Amino acid sequence: MILLKQAKSDREELVHMLGLSKELEKYLVNPEKGAGLIKAGSTVVPFKNKIPQHTKLFDIMSTDPEKMRT
Repeated sequence: MILLKQAKSDREELVHMLGLSKELEKYLVNPEKGAGLIKAGSTVVPFKNKIPQHTKLFDIMSTDPEKMRT
């Protein structure tokens, strides 16, 4: 499961359901773009995967309407 920035109510529910620590919760509050948490089984790992702009991969993966190019 990949978790990115979450609204407060959703984040609180996820923290409770997944048993996330306060330290891991910080990655869901206001992370850098391309950062969040990966959960696999009982393991939760923070990640940062910033994709350089002006690349084909960025064009494919971006969810920021202001950064999307046609």
